[in-house]
Amino acid sequence: MIYKIFHETVFNYNSPSSFSHNIAKLKPISNGFQQLKKYELKIKPDSFELFEYVDYFGIHNAKIFIKESHEKLVVCAFSEVFVDEVAIAKKIESYEEVEINFAKLKEHLKGTSEDVLYAKHLHLSL
Repeated sequence: MIYKIFHETVFNYNSPSSFSHNIAKLKPISNGFQQLKKYELKIKPDSFELFEYVDYFGIHNAKIFIKESHEKLVVCAFSEVFVDEVAIAKKIESYEEVEINFAKLKEHLKGTSEDVLYAKHLHLSL
């Protein structure tokens, strides 16, 4: 399924701003569950500097520098993302299995003293 995503942020200032420095994190990532098909970032006022980079966590960042006087800043992003619903459903099933196993473990350990649990943890971590 393809999702069309539109985001708009509007800053209205009480008085003109002579300089503006912002970071927008609006570009969707591509991974095993979704694929970015289209992305467009629009900024008003038109005269700006843009520096884009991907941070340590894989998040897309857009540094926006506006060096002219302005009373309003508008940042718009439009994206089209293909979402693999089958892959997501499989991942959810695996989380449900982990939840069920955790619930069984919790029930199994019910009534066990904290000292015994700590000792079991030490034994498992060796």
